Amino acid sequence: MPRHWLDSSVFITARDTMFAFDINTSFWKWMGEALESGAVVAPRKVYEELVENVRKTDDLAIWVKTRRKKGLCVEPDAQTFQALKSVSDYLFHGGRYQYPFALDFVNGADPWIIAHAMVDGGTVVSQETDKQPHANRVRIPDVCDHFGVPCVKVWEMLRNLGAKL
Repeated sequence: MPRHWLDSSVFITARDTMFAFDINTSFWKWMGEALESGAVVAPRKVYEELVENVRKTDDLAIWVKTRRKKGLCVEPDAQTFQALKSVSDYLFHGGRYQYPFALDFVNGADPWIIAHAMVDGGTVVSQETDKQPHANRVRIPDVCDHFGVPCVKVWEMLRNLGAKL
């Protein structure tokens, strides 16, 4: 089964809403098991966003740090760098996005998630809104659509993987 590549928004939205650590421990238990099995993963850049750009001692940062070697810090390989180049070329030279929007996107984890999924044949999981073909800001679902990479929300991932919370 193809892996699900998680965006930072999956973790942050879960922590801040109905999957908060103090409300829904079953989600985090399931997520830990899905990481152990390799069904869900995240690139190193997502790991860095979650542990460096949030409060360093919040529950999410602590949870992520303890799972670094269990799929939450996947290193890129040569194929991933090639896929990342394709994503960057599309953003900067595809004629759709203005330079500042493309630059903002490539400076984060988002293009890495897409590149990993392209190489892996995986699915991107993001809480970004559905495709908006005329949006100025670069959005994960739109870039995934361009490259034919499946992009789903967290509840679709849960269904895809047969989660029972």
